[in-house]
Amino acid sequence: MQELVLTHDEALELAEPHLAAIARCPDYAWRQWEDLRSSQPAMFAELSRRTRASFIYDATIAQAKREFPGVDGGPRLVQGRGGLTMLEIAGSLRLRFKRMKPNLSTSSIMTTQQMQLNMQLPLPGLGPATVATVGYMTNVIETGIERKLIVCRLDRAVLWVIELEGELGDALPTTARPEPPREPRIGPAEGTIQVAIDESIDDR
Repeated sequence: MQELVLTHDEALELAEPHLAAIARCPDYAWRQWEDLRSSQPAMFAELSRRTRASFIYDATIAQAKREFPGVDGGPRLVQGRGGLTMLEIAGSLRLRFKRMKPNLSTSSIMTTQQMQLNMQLPLPGLGPATVATVGYMTNVIETGIERKLIVCRLDRAVLWVIELEGELGDALPTTARPEPPREPRIGPAEGTIQVAIDESIDDR
């Protein structure tokens, strides 16, 4: 773990001026998905949740590029491996975008990069920074986004949460349910450890 992970208040101070723009990214992506789905209902009925997650990720990043062009020292997008794009704020906070489960966890293939992110370790070429996830949760029937939030984790522990709707900056109690143990398996490439999880999209 890096020596210093930002506290809730420190992260909020950095992110608060940009929270509305951050929230617009998944909102835009979901609207794009719904517009396409309503125009081609028969085709979209055959698509999987994984396809939807991929589409929303790409559209979210496209909107993030428009919201955060990285000029004049403002927030900018930085690249990891395997298609990972993160929003970097003040060089100290990096935000990734993912669909989130009710227990505040996400689905990922357990690559070396993912393990580094989980443990708040610096990524090659990027240096140390606190990593958190901008997550969106769908409603029960998956017809819209019900909740958006920023979650900072260390391994399986939730360190802090910033809600993107409601009163900004409220620290939520850490009541996320522990995740069940997951058995790693050896993937197609020799020595590559993976975890079989539905809807995994590289390290995104």
